[in-house]
Amino acid sequence: MAASISRRCVRHLSTFPLLNARPGYPPSLRNVEVILPRVPRITEGNEPQYPPVKPSMTSGSKAAKQARRALWIDNVRSSDTPVEMIYLLNKRQRWQEVIKPFSLQSGYGHFFRDVTKTAVVDELPENIQTLAESGQVKTEVEVLTERVIELLMVESFSIRRKKQHRIIEHKERSQSLAQNILNLLISHLGNRFPHLTDAVVDGRCQIKSFWERGERRMQFNGEPVCSVRAKEPLGLFAQTTDEVCNGDVEGWPYNPKEIGIFQNHINPVCFPGFKYQPGHLFPHTQIYGVNFDLDRAERHNIYQEIQDNFGLMAGYAWINALAMYQGYCWFQDIPRPMTAQVIYTDGNRFSFYCYQANTLDLSENGSPWNNVCFQKTSLPMFTDVKDGKVRDFNVEALKLLVAFLINSPERH
Repeated sequence: MAASISRRCVRHLSTFPLLNARPGYPPSLRNVEVILPRVPRITEGNEPQYPPVKPSMTSGSKAAKQARRALWIDNVRSSDTPVEMIYLLNKRQRWQEVIKPFSLQSGYGHFFRDVTKTAVVDELPENIQTLAESGQVKTEVEVLTERVIELLMVESFSIRRKKQHRIIEHKERSQSLAQNILNLLISHLGNRFPHLTDAVVDGRCQIKSFWERGERRMQFNGEPVCSVRAKEPLGLFAQTTDEVCNGDVEGWPYNPKEIGIFQNHINPVCFPGFKYQPGHLFPHTQIYGVNFDLDRAERHNIYQEIQDNFGLMAGYAWINALAMYQGYCWFQDIPRPMTAQVIYTDGNRFSFYCYQANTLDLSENGSPWNNVCFQKTSLPMFTDVKDGKVRDFNVEALKLLVAFLINSPERH
């Protein structure tokens, strides 16, 4: 029967003499060609169903690197706790561009806006302006004016009697004034505004935050004088449907080394001023003093640029660090915008910033929203202290200080 089946599948040929020469073939199969069944052509409806071929997780191919990164991102997103998520993000050493809230090189503001995907508005949001002109703020300012003037006189005397280097003098004058004026305002306003009594104030702390923007990895290091944290988030400064939240932010096509920003091969650090613990994980107000050579900045005509961009980087880094303590990152975006208020002073002039982070996903194919920074910079509080008097005291600066602090969080 096997021979009959074989005869059905073959036909005689005389063109294969080598087949006839090989020993062991039966006479009935000599000088024949085997005809195999025709393989059907693959069409749209009958594709073969094979399991996908997965790349090796240990090879150096591009597909393997993409597979390892995809698995790492899935593990980050499925982390059970914020501590586990942060550990997965920072356990490997990487090249990080280390930045501060300022730079002594001209033109760095363009770079700051690019790496945080931030649009800058040179005025404060309407709700803060309305609050600063309200009768409630004016009443508080009338009571506080005399006490603030007395504080300025005491600060001027304590700094003047010390013989220090000008850089140290500028640093101590600005940071001491920032610390004492914030303590004065919180102690005075705390009885009438419960959110200040419930808030946590971190004094002389360090803020460390890291994130990714495309191929760039950023590590922020800042040293605010005080940070005020709340249990509930502040209200929005702008709606995500507004034009300012949906425009394009111009990119930075140059090497950051040109503006004094260099890379370090380090483990990135997330530290918003305190070790992780639940509660009070929303930013409220942060205040910075001078921690650079103020005379050099003014001599090189870049001090105004420092004031214009200080709150931009400080605000985003602080929000990003606190969002990571809540379990969010650029792979797991925040469900709603987060806001923060930042104040900078050099001991005389005050700058006010309202930062709104609409997204932490800064990739090109990520969120369509921009982050926004509203600011009012270089507002002098007084001219100088002479003959035991504070000259040209500016009530507008005090109004904004009070308005920032009494801006109450919203419950969700």
